[in-house]
Amino acid sequence: KLGRDFVHVGRLGGYYKLKYFRGCDHLIGNTPGMVDYVCGLGWPAECAHYLPNFVSERRAPPLDRKILNTPGDAPLLLGLGRLHENKAFDVLLDSMALLPDHWLWLAGTGPQEAALRSQAVRLGIEKRVRFLGWRDDVAPLFSAANILVCPSRSEPLGNVVLEAWAQHVPVIAAASEGLQQLIDHEVNGLLVPTGDAPALAKSIMGITGARAEALAASGWASYRESYNEGTVVSRYLDFFNTVAR
Repeated sequence: KLGRDFVHVGRLGGYYKLKYFRGCDHLIGNTPGMVDYVCGLGWPAECAHYLPNFVSERRAPPLDRKILNTPGDAPLLLGLGRLHENKAFDVLLDSMALLPDHWLWLAGTGPQEAALRSQAVRLGIEKRVRFLGWRDDVAPLFSAANILVCPSRSEPLGNVVLEAWAQHVPVIAAASEGLQQLIDHEVNGLLVPTGDAPALAKSIMGITGARAEALAASGWASYRESYNEGTVVSRYLDFFNTVAR
């Protein structure tokens, strides 16, 4: 339609303005909500497609907790992501104040780091919180942790949830839009109201033993069904074959 001999495909990983995609023939959204978003702005439904992300399922031995001065028998929470207001790690720290036996590893950098460190001190939890900075070696962190917590106020998809599923780690997340679409509450993860630290703490305390194992197993099943590399790449190839001129 644009006088070209190729098809121009754009991919949205967030709720971006469509003016940046005016030259595209097709748009890919990595969540169903993303597809609904572009169609709601007038993009033709037949040219909007849902194709999810995939993540690696490569396992690794757990990072030795002694390296980060963390007790081997303590319930260990893991948070991953940019230290930004949207990620709501301040809510996670507030919940930590209600979880005196839990420890937290927080991996990431960003504009809220100084404020989060100060918050940990103010709450009296700094001895149980480890700020790890940016980490590329997340598999050892998952192997060492008991629960992945994703408290985001806004999250288009939530790749960290897919990573946790692939690493057999149970997930608890805030019920922001993308995470609600991804997680089946009480099946492959737990959802709590966004910004509700007491509810988050209560749910964290409930993920133990057989329940933790069941959530992890269901998360792994969800990953294997829809988000592993082979499945997603196959869907992309089918899509490209369908739209190719």
